[in-house]
Amino acid sequence: MGGCGIPSNSLAFGGNTGASIAVYSNEIFSDGTEIVTINAHGINDSTSIIIPFWVTTSSLNTARYYLAGCGTTSDALSFGGGTGSSCGTTEKWNGEAWATTTSLIVTRQYVAGFGSGSADAIALGGTHSGIGSTTVERWNGSS
Repeated sequence: MGGCGIPSNSLAFGGNTGASIAVYSNEIFSDGTEIVTINAHGINDSTSIIIPFWVTTSSLNTARYYLAGCGTTSDALSFGGGTGSSCGTTEKWNGEAWATTTSLIVTRQYVAGFGSGSADAIALGGTHSGIGSTTVERWNGSS
């Protein structure tokens, strides 16, 4: 599966079910919005406890596994991966839904990525047709 964000606010997407079946799933993890405030006397006025949780959101448009991603829970990219063979599919997340955009130049799976979803991201490595790829591609945010 691919993912991005920070430990307290992250996005997980794609993957497989263990039977090499690509999935569309998309979930957001957050430190939470449910706040329980209690003190030693049981009165709601002193210590806040934020309860973490996962929330299912809109799915990817193309089911993929061995993909990569970068960005935040409100601005992310997912790219590459497998659908039975290597693909170059790139999707942009706006915090609510995925939109398919310009594909990677080199189709690949087992790809790595880092950077921002809107302006500057890097996709590197992976395999293309069973051969390791040394190609590095840069997303400029124009699509």
